[in-house]
Amino acid sequence: MKRLVIKTLVALAAVAAFGAATAQERTFKLGIQNPKGHPLELGATRFAELVASRTGGKIKINVFPGGTLGGDQATVSALQGGTVEITILNSGIGWHEARVPTIATSVPRAAFADLSA
Repeated sequence: MKRLVIKTLVALAAVAAFGAATAQERTFKLGIQNPKGHPLELGATRFAELVASRTGGKIKINVFPGGTLGGDQATVSALQGGTVEITILNSGIGWHEARVPTIATSVPRAAFADLSA
């Protein structure tokens, strides 16, 4: 019985710690190569606004347009290194497959066959 009480208290402490961690404010960096005013940049900015409003400001996304965080290759490297959390890439599908292996499994090879000739 004593072990059950201890395990329960440990579980409650873990749940409380997780709840406290999720209540903290977070800020994410979104790097995009397109300049201000481009439709993709406008979409990224709107996404940042929606995330902030729907989380009560607890999650903020700072949009860095115009390649201020680097080009596609630098941004992917920053994603892998954890210094940038979100990006919108402009390069072709073949470029992504060569550098981001998970894209090769989630984008069907023929999905864009008619667009890349």
